[in-house]
Amino acid sequence: PRDGRLGSAPAACHPGAVLLRGHPQGGLHPVRLGPLPAAPQGPIEAARAHIEQLPATEDPEVFGMHANAELQFQLSDTQRVVSTLVSLQPRRTGGGTGGKSGDQTVLDLARSIKERLPPLLTRAEAKEGVFAPNEDGRPNSLAVVLAQEMARFNNLLEIMRSSLSELEKAIAGLVVMSQSLELVYNAIFLNQVPDMWAEAAYPSLKPLGFWFGDLLMRVQVLREWLAGGPPNAFWLSGFFFPPSFLTAVLQTYARKHHVSIDSITFRYTALQQPREAIHAPPEDGVYIYGLFVEGARWDMDTMCLAEANPGELSSPMPVLHFQPQTDYSPDLGRLYVAPLYKTQTRAGVLSTTGHSTNFITEVYLPTPVPAPPLDPPRHGPHVRPAVGTTRM
Repeated sequence: PRDGRLGSAPAACHPGAVLLRGHPQGGLHPVRLGPLPAAPQGPIEAARAHIEQLPATEDPEVFGMHANAELQFQLSDTQRVVSTLVSLQPRRTGGGTGGKSGDQTVLDLARSIKERLPPLLTRAEAKEGVFAPNEDGRPNSLAVVLAQEMARFNNLLEIMRSSLSELEKAIAGLVVMSQSLELVYNAIFLNQVPDMWAEAAYPSLKPLGFWFGDLLMRVQVLREWLAGGPPNAFWLSGFFFPPSFLTAVLQTYARKHHVSIDSITFRYTALQQPREAIHAPPEDGVYIYGLFVEGARWDMDTMCLAEANPGELSSPMPVLHFQPQTDYSPDLGRLYVAPLYKTQTRAGVLSTTGHSTNFITEVYLPTPVPAPPLDPPRHGPHVRPAVGTTRM
């Protein structure tokens, strides 16, 4: 069974036992826990005293998890407590405290966000040839993705600018504070992304301040693409819909080499040089930067996955070459199949297009130990390493 390892782990914890702990490559490797005291023989009082001496909480390794799993649980628990406390704070302060009222706080934040909103992305900014068709007269696949991303970001920017303007008027009493505006008001006060914006935006777990800074970076990256042409390396995290971009890369390769797109898959190669040292795009495929791995880390010395460092919940990945290849069959005995997600939430639902709202694709990464055949997904969320486009 898929949870067989979890169920058998506690049974292995006898005095001097060796625990079979989940390996990042999908297998099991032994971890000696050391001698554990056995229950004493005698009256029940002795057994109770023995139980009282046992740790109040179980070590994550007892369940085949990395020690970082406990840290992740504590962080998540703390975030829930802090979020609850913030939601309970009063919206208004007393007149003698000298603090701002809730209205003034939200008004200042709304004005600050509105003033920093970038202008809409337009084709007038595009460098000559960015939207030009291919030599065979067909549309450039990457240019089509750029145009789609521009439309999505422009829609989000317009919704934000319009709602912020209406919110300013509502706070001033010039218009009625509707239910939708009240939800925007409450979200801004609590440093959360308003639902009105989140529904028109990309998946994200960031609070409002970090979310807005991330939005500015995404728009700036697209604007640089418009003004300077396709970059040498692409920031996959900056796309609204990364699967469409990856499909466009495959389509570009298929048209160039006159092969069926159904016969093409990606081969993934990690680069030793940083993004700043890349001065030209690859002959085929694209360079991707900005990914992170959770549950493991990337070892630049061995150029393969390694066990995560204690206290390091996620670590940056090197620049990856997403290289299309025809009839490529990866060696799953030497490669780990890492799921690639948009956010750290390892779940999603199927959208109307048939794509997951969070899962993007599977990335094959080299491992130092041959991995057994993978029966997806048979590992718990804290055991199986995964790659993500953002830390939050």
